[in-house]
Amino acid sequence: MPGLARLLHDEGVEVIEVDRPDRKARRFQGRSDPIDAIAAAKSALAGERTGVPKRRDGRIEALRNLRVARRSAIDERAGAQRQIKALIVTAPDELRERLRGQGVGQLIVTCAGLRPDRGDASRPATAAKIALRSLARRHQQLSAEIADLDELLVPLVAALNPRLVAASSVGTDVAGQLLATAGHNHDQLTSEAAFAMLCGAAPIPACSGRTNRHRLNRGGDRHANAALYRVVLCRLRWAPAPAPTRSGAPKTACPKRRSSAASNATSPASSTRSSPQTTLSSPLDIHRSILLASWPRQFARAGVQRHLRTVEPGQPSTDGPEAPRHRRRPLPKQSRRETEQARRRGLRGISSR
Repeated sequence: MPGLARLLHDEGVEVIEVDRPDRKARRFQGRSDPIDAIAAAKSALAGERTGVPKRRDGRIEALRNLRVARRSAIDERAGAQRQIKALIVTAPDELRERLRGQGVGQLIVTCAGLRPDRGDASRPATAAKIALRSLARRHQQLSAEIADLDELLVPLVAALNPRLVAASSVGTDVAGQLLATAGHNHDQLTSEAAFAMLCGAAPIPACSGRTNRHRLNRGGDRHANAALYRVVLCRLRWAPAPAPTRSGAPKTACPKRRSSAASNATSPASSTRSSPQTTLSSPLDIHRSILLASWPRQFARAGVQRHLRTVEPGQPSTDGPEAPRHRRRPLPKQSRRETEQARRRGLRGISSR
């Protein structure tokens, strides 16, 4: 009730804005005007609600009113444009050939300049021309109305906050939306985090136990959120390149550190299970070297190393150029059983650790 809040503010009465009651309390107590009034008074006295209603006076309120008219005109113009294109799809072939391949501006001018015979409106072709002309002229009128409102908004926004308009990628529309969101109570926005929460741009914690993560904020003023999104897109597209470092070379991403097992597997000098001349070129070689580095005792106990032989670089192989560096010889039946038992013991040892 903006009128009541304005009257109480003029009389010097402190006004606290209270949202809807708690759903759990409403479910147990029911819903009625006296119950809601008592719940609002209790929440205000307890300090659970400390919001102050926006003042509906001053230049911010004038800016908000002008933006309401401009937004509705933009929506109506977009609707008229969609209707024009839908009518062209179902129009006769002669009219479609005439309007085909034209841009939006040229299409509006062409449709507004049509001269159909009003006495022959019963024919589908004539009716389509009359409808297209009506929608095109409405589009032109709305465009003129939007331009007229922009002439009023540009100096008003610049007078309210010239530094905001001078910022990079911030125009009159974005600045007007942010000013309308903040309102006259901008003194309550004590930090950037508070303004981000007001615009719905602050991440919401969604942690559980050792899981530390955040989710997107679906609340806040979505129009202000869209304004910030447009600023980000414009800055990503038109922002200047980063300044070079002291050495003159641009900053590059640091290489990722490899794990110890992968380093031992890909580094012949540090690996104790492979010869210095052997290079690990295929993924199968790396996988086998990691297994050997992980289970040395189990493999040695089962005698698997005795049944592995290394293929020298110059030795011919029947497996082609991508052949693995280690080849398993066929094992006797007893050795296969021992190898399987050792592998199972190794897996149990790893899981217990």
